[in-house]
Amino acid sequence: MSHQQHLTAHEFRNNPKIRAQIIEHLETLISPLVNVSTGHNAFYNVGYFNRGIIRTVCADASVGGCASGVSAGSDAIVPPSDEWFRVRLATMKTDEVQNMFKESVMECLLNLKQLYKLPKDGIVVAIDMHLIPRYDRIRGEELARSKYKNGTKYFERYVTLQCVNDDIRLNLVCLQVPALESVPNTVRTIIQECLSYGITIKLCLLDREFFSAETILNLNKLNIPYLMPCRNTQGVVEKQRLFVAVLIKDTIHDHTITGRTATATYNMIITERKNLDPKKDAELPEEKYIGIATNLNWIDPTVYSVRWGIESGYAMLESMRAKTRSRKVGARLFCFLYSLMMFNNWMMIKILMLSMTKYISRHKSTITQLAFKQMLRSITDDAGPGPPI
Repeated sequence: MSHQQHLTAHEFRNNPKIRAQIIEHLETLISPLVNVSTGHNAFYNVGYFNRGIIRTVCADASVGGCASGVSAGSDAIVPPSDEWFRVRLATMKTDEVQNMFKESVMECLLNLKQLYKLPKDGIVVAIDMHLIPRYDRIRGEELARSKYKNGTKYFERYVTLQCVNDDIRLNLVCLQVPALESVPNTVRTIIQECLSYGITIKLCLLDREFFSAETILNLNKLNIPYLMPCRNTQGVVEKQRLFVAVLIKDTIHDHTITGRTATATYNMIITERKNLDPKKDAELPEEKYIGIATNLNWIDPTVYSVRWGIESGYAMLESMRAKTRSRKVGARLFCFLYSLMMFNNWMMIKILMLSMTKYISRHKSTITQLAFKQMLRSITDDAGPGPPI
């Protein structure tokens, strides 16, 4: 491989063209959201805000503490205060923030189509729920109760849909789920929004927490193939015991689940758990085996393992999520969606790098999360408020 083809992470990170494209792309997306003065005597533009948010993301810090890292520039202007950032963040509206994220996703999909990276037979997607703990004394309608964790029972709920193909890891849709919103309806909405991009869903992978008659009915109406672990209801456990007794096969067709408002049928595949908990009694069928719901006649249940890509992605999102003490829904939604955009940019850089340099599969991890953060940090260390938009 020639030197021109073997582009290292260091060279890529310090590529001025790539750095300029990233910051220009982000500023273009967030500029309609940031309420800044445009007068001739205005000191700060959207470039300062963007650099402050990027520095916050890289430092895993709060938006209120990002001002100290933003350069004043060669004109000796005093950097914006922490309060300036908080005021800009508090004026953001939820619908405008969602539109910002949609535009970024559409641009990523357009680039993938130009690179011929989107499979014609469809993509495999995973849907999961992300909980962010909240400790508010006065709780708004956006907070939902869940199991006690990290010192609280109240959380913000975000349902995300991510492409989990081996060579494409992108967050395509994200919705905030208020306390009174139905999770099955959210699943239906998030899939419909994904389909609106013109994407074909080859298979949808869902966690056990989505298992319900209403969710299954919504997936069947949309004609979406799915895999979803079953809850250990009485009917599921009974089938597992019959399977252990060799009275039935590993696939049960037209199994029924009854929910609060509906009844649905599905096919259940019984398979052995890979990671057994040594603290539990592995002799019990419900602990040794697991039922997986699907609307397909048969599918290899090991395909479900690719869903864990979204779990590892959440770890990266948490390390690149800007924190804020604001209780404004728009501000908090912006911080979460901005981390999703950062994740997508990281993935697109890796895809672009592989397509440009024709790397083989063992070089896929060349651009690490640390290298990506260093590249972003170098943007914020430059003097000046950034290129004009």
